[in-house]
Amino acid sequence: MALLAMGAGLLLPELAGWIGRTRLDRETRRLELLCRESWSSAVFSGRSRVVRLVDGRLEVRDGGPSGPTVDRLFLEPHPLPGWCEVTGLDAGWWAAPEGFCDPGPLEVRDRETGERHRIRFRPYDGEVEPE
Repeated sequence: MALLAMGAGLLLPELAGWIGRTRLDRETRRLELLCRESWSSAVFSGRSRVVRLVDGRLEVRDGGPSGPTVDRLFLEPHPLPGWCEVTGLDAGWWAAPEGFCDPGPLEVRDRETGERHRIRFRPYDGEVEPE
């Protein structure tokens, strides 16, 4: 049942993206999804997860910022496009196995248009806070 819920959670944002989201919306949703999946992975594995920006790629690390890269389905590294900039990941975005996470904020910016999206998370369940 949990696998079906995670699968549905992954497909619905992608379907909505096909109906006219901007590229900044897509990158923002990818970052949100990566953070939510990292939170879920931390809770189910019993190990901390940290999302970091390393050499232009979003990566999930196991156990802490210097831990090994997690390269599993839905947690694989994601290269950022050249037009995209993410701030707020200097120390990494963390999710603890107890179900707590970094509230952010994270910011995704389009370098060409200057458009920005901010993301804040609820620290007790990893869900995105409405702006």
